[in-house]
Amino acid sequence: MLKMRQKSNFYLFLLIIFTVIISGFQSKETEIENEINYESQKFRDLLITAFQNYNDSIDIKKISEIAFNSMLQSLDPNSQYLSSQSYKNFKETYSGKYDGVGITIYSINDTITIIAVTSGGPADSAGIMPGDKILFLNGENVIRANQNSVAEKINGEVGTTLSLIIKRGSSLNEFVLTRQNLKTLSIVSKFIIPETSTAFIKSIRFTANCYNEFIEALEELSKKGMKSLIVDLRGNQGGYLEQVVKIISELVPEGKKITYTTSKNSDYKLEYISKGNKKFEKLPIIVMIDEQSASASEIFAGAIQDLDRGLVIGSQSFGKGTVQKYFEFKDGSAFSLTVASYYTPSGRSIQKKLSKENITLDPVANLGLDKQTIQKLESIIRNKNLGSQLPIYKSEKGRSMLGGGGIYPDYFIKDDTTTALTLVMKSKGIFLEYSYLYLSKLKDEIKKKFKKNIQHFINDFQVDDGMLEEISQLTKSKNIWNEQMYQQDKEYIRQFIKSTIAYTLWGDSGFYNIHYVLDKPIQLAINLIPEAEKFLN
Repeated sequence: MLKMRQKSNFYLFLLIIFTVIISGFQSKETEIENEINYESQKFRDLLITAFQNYNDSIDIKKISEIAFNSMLQSLDPNSQYLSSQSYKNFKETYSGKYDGVGITIYSINDTITIIAVTSGGPADSAGIMPGDKILFLNGENVIRANQNSVAEKINGEVGTTLSLIIKRGSSLNEFVLTRQNLKTLSIVSKFIIPETSTAFIKSIRFTANCYNEFIEALEELSKKGMKSLIVDLRGNQGGYLEQVVKIISELVPEGKKITYTTSKNSDYKLEYISKGNKKFEKLPIIVMIDEQSASASEIFAGAIQDLDRGLVIGSQSFGKGTVQKYFEFKDGSAFSLTVASYYTPSGRSIQKKLSKENITLDPVANLGLDKQTIQKLESIIRNKNLGSQLPIYKSEKGRSMLGGGGIYPDYFIKDDTTTALTLVMKSKGIFLEYSYLYLSKLKDEIKKKFKKNIQHFINDFQVDDGMLEEISQLTKSKNIWNEQMYQQDKEYIRQFIKSTIAYTLWGDSGFYNIHYVLDKPIQLAINLIPEAEKFLN
């Protein structure tokens, strides 16, 4: 009897403890709920009081949006509020399709200029061409208008119309276009690099359809003799993680961890494992990244590096390693909230943490990294003040890799090492402007000769000294010039003119088919293919 009573008292004690704990949780939840309700009421009272008493008119929606975004940004830079139009544009960017007329614009000399036209889209069907200048959009004067605001007005609902007054040469023409649903591409260029068996793929975003694009590209390039692969993710700011995981599964063996997440909410703790596909598992790979490669691009590069599947070259990536979940409102607006963090297979955090502390390399770096790499990393450390100590991680085969945020490449190399003159000519759109001026006189002749075969253009078209003189005079007319820099970059400028003309005729595909010769990271990648092959042994 005594033992039974003691046992009963013990269970009663446990029940009391459990009840106290549950009551504590409920009490805490009620306290937080009351606090939220109180603060929400304060914000409502603030809006009403301001509306009734402020000395001027008030846009309630606008100041509410500012308040929402300020609150989310106080949590971290990746949590943000999006208006209904901004959220729609965001979804379209990565959905693989968008509603518009099929034009890409750029501001040249304060004039909105069409720099690319989607083949088969409404603008293309109407006869709009790269180089056309938009003066009026739906009756509104857009000269000196903000490029981004004009771009937002060009897109709209399928079936609605868009009126454009366009200047071509000395003539003005009106085009009334009906918006259609058009594709957004992930891969903008793919080809076999001449005199090699190395394929080049340039991806600018990871859309909802990018896996199919990659598979089609790999199959096509395989038929053309691909024996190794360079994947250019410079400027690629991410997109659909699930699509990227499927792509990586084509490249790494089955059962390999690709990435995983950590979170205080168990719903967001995930692990992504390769399903494997033996066809491309033995393909030597080099991945190119830069400071704008972010999110899913970093997961791609990190997995290839950690699993010793290939090399990563370029510069340190952006360092966006957090998972954002989007919560939608009834009016079409939404907000993103950081719910988890991404890690590479070896456990490296992709998220870059900014700090003003002095930073040092983990001493073990001296054991696993060469002197040149250590010097480069120490230079980055001094310039960026990234934290207190950068840890060293090990790849699957024991290579030393630097952690601490972003992906550090195996080989560092800058994208562009030209002088300030060439950089300014690019940023001011002078190469594009010259391309349009040149083609306005000879486009029919060039199209007739080269349009059906870009390889003929690559082999036969030459930028002569007369063309160099023309672009020099155009640049000087804008009060931009430095003779010493011009002489230093002269041959680069000659080749870049050809690349830009190819872009005007064939888009990104034409550009990279020419520009790869000037692109130092691509040239380094070609030379490093034998090193990438060693990972397969």
